[in-house]
Amino acid sequence: MIEAARACFGSFGFDKTSNADIVEKAGVTTGPLYHHFGSKAGLYGAVANDSIAVLVGRLEDVVGARADEDVVSRLGAMLQAVAEIYIEDEDLARFDAIGPLELKRTPELVDHIDRSQRARLSALFDALIEDARDAQHVDPTSSDAALNDLITVLYFGLIYYCAVVDADARPFDVVEVIVKGLRGQLFA
Repeated sequence: MIEAARACFGSFGFDKTSNADIVEKAGVTTGPLYHHFGSKAGLYGAVANDSIAVLVGRLEDVVGARADEDVVSRLGAMLQAVAEIYIEDEDLARFDAIGPLELKRTPELVDHIDRSQRARLSALFDALIEDARDAQHVDPTSSDAALNDLITVLYFGLIYYCAVVDADARPFDVVEVIVKGLRGQLFA
């Protein structure tokens, strides 16, 4: 049911997705939806929590496996993994691309999101920033909050891009250009 709900929420949004849409796509009745999730909002939270857990776990693995590389290389590898994940699963890309808007539009959905999963993503970004500071690879006048926001913009921007672009190779080209830009190699 998680996959069916992800596809419906990603295609139609929370408000325009009905329980009937979800159970029809999942091939079940409404009983399991209410039994396991309590409500459509509870199911939305389960979908979001599943998405975050899968994504963050993969990103932690990618960044951790490159601990001996410089921060830009690790950030590039993380963005490369983001592109791979979202090209592999278009429903996940659409769901995660509109997720932040859904949470603003329907604030009660936040109550169904496991904050510890979102904290893992923020901690991953913070660790990259700390490593960059330790290696003196970042302007000391830039705040950690601004640097975290930059990584967040790159991350969510790439998710959105993967959700709307049809060409599978283009997101990888974008990651390559981002890495060149971060290394100061993009513009003469």
